[in-house]
Amino acid sequence: NGGLARGSCERFESKFVTTQRGVHRRVKQNVRVKTDTMRLNCVRNPDEGESVVHPFFHGQFSAPFASLADMVLNSWSCLEEIEMLEVEDEFKNVNLEDFRIINYFWQSKTHRKLHLEMATSTTGLQVVHCVMYPWPCYPLPMYAVDMVGFRGRISLAIADLCPTTQNLTLPPSIRDKLKDLTASLPESLPRRQAPDWGVPIFSAECCLVGPETEEDIGAFLRFATRALEILRQEAEVAKKANPKEETENGEAQTRFCHFQCKNEKTKRILASSMGQEWADRYMTEIMFDLPNGFDKYIENN
Repeated sequence: NGGLARGSCERFESKFVTTQRGVHRRVKQNVRVKTDTMRLNCVRNPDEGESVVHPFFHGQFSAPFASLADMVLNSWSCLEEIEMLEVEDEFKNVNLEDFRIINYFWQSKTHRKLHLEMATSTTGLQVVHCVMYPWPCYPLPMYAVDMVGFRGRISLAIADLCPTTQNLTLPPSIRDKLKDLTASLPESLPRRQAPDWGVPIFSAECCLVGPETEEDIGAFLRFATRALEILRQEAEVAKKANPKEETENGEAQTRFCHFQCKNEKTKRILASSMGQEWADRYMTEIMFDLPNGFDKYIENN
């Protein structure tokens, strides 16, 4: 499990937290970084500054993938009460001759899980996947970003603030900023159609593209960076939801996880190297685990 703000954290005693599927363990962290330094990390250009991505991946990933992962990890250092989440060893990292995964797991005051996955294979596959799951008691959308490449070409790039409402609407303060951000994307940026599993969970302002040039890639990375900044700013002032809103938020996260698990391409890639049973568990317990108490929602819908 990688670190945030390398060399800046001091580990204290760990204690276990029981989750719905009993996977995660919380490790208390004291992030000893000056506030102004953390703010700088939050807003820095992904192409600048020291990389915090695992050293192994420096030679495995092309620059856009490393930049995206660095941006996410640095931004997380800005969140309040940041803590590390540990997972079972069999899911933490994968280190096979032809397939490798490294995972980063954290949580914060407003987010029950922050997950960044980096994967690569000898076939030329490169993947960066990230989801930020808020605690259902905070009315925040889910930051979701994916970049998939094969043999030097980025085939798909997705960045969104996925709504946690039944009707897929975002809070006005977030919606307007994200709408302006979408409007700033160049018209020449190649758009992609949302997959069937994405239609029920993406916002109207989702950036779903197939970047072909350096300018395209830069536009996507700027969108992904700014979208995360928008969410982080909202998280700083977020107030707890009322019980009805909390239920709606949890159900929306469950809907998100349910449809993400219908992504057969991801499942096939994992199963080809790790087996079907492992792939199923990894997707439902690690990538898209449900918030506590909302498993009945899936059974009833």
